[in-house]
Amino acid sequence: MKKIISIFMFFAFTCIQAQESLLNFKEENLLINGVSVNVGKVILKGDVNQVSKYWKHFVKKQNKQRVREVDGILTAKETVVNQITDKRGDLLAYIYIDDNSVSFNIAFKLGYDIYLNSNEYPDEFAKLKIYTNNFVKKYYLDFLPKHIKSKNKVLKGFKKESSKSQKIIKKANSENEGLEKKNRKLAEQISNEDKKIAVTSNPAIKSKLLNKQKEYNQTIENNNQIIKNNKELINTQTAIIKLLSPKMDSLSKEINSLNITLFEVKAKS
Repeated sequence: MKKIISIFMFFAFTCIQAQESLLNFKEENLLINGVSVNVGKVILKGDVNQVSKYWKHFVKKQNKQRVREVDGILTAKETVVNQITDKRGDLLAYIYIDDNSVSFNIAFKLGYDIYLNSNEYPDEFAKLKIYTNNFVKKYYLDFLPKHIKSKNKVLKGFKKESSKSQKIIKKANSENEGLEKKNRKLAEQISNEDKKIAVTSNPAIKSKLLNKQKEYNQTIENNNQIIKNNKELINTQTAIIKLLSPKMDSLSKEINSLNITLFEVKAKS
């Protein structure tokens, strides 16, 4: 068991190194509503509404401050965030979609166009980074398990549909094989009736043989129609499988990435 766990941990850490770090905090200068703002930027999984909701909850719990949206910016006005600085200012968060991810940008405004930055306020900015990363970890610990569960539910549905299509294809192929075998036997019987018809001079016997041939041909025709319908069904179900396959692959990779992210955040918490 220990060996299995060690192998898993080695694999997980290898994957973590291969992907962008979960705590990808970096300093940037961002133009927000026409104003140049120095921010700490983090790219998150999830959506804007979820991140906004968790941010409001985090600030309220950590600092007993209510966050309001002002001109599209989540703002806690005239507040002291002791985890960052003892100076009073505005705690700002600007959140938007960035290439199917969420760009979370945090800033602390000390005064008119004055924001914490690593050059003038290195200690405070370092604390801003720690504060942000604490939010990211708490957000992921709450969000990821639910998100992974939801994604697994969708994947399970895809797999169920794909498995259903595969069973339909297997049944249709099996039925067609059986019908084609019956048709071959019927064709042999028709051939035998032809030989009998060729050598008989009895009208009653010939009529009986011809009626048998007619029945055999009708059965073959009916079987061929079923075979045709089954082939159309097979084509439809094959198309469904081809449609689901890349979706399942993509979703499996996403779930794997999410699990690695969750593993990393737990390791760092």
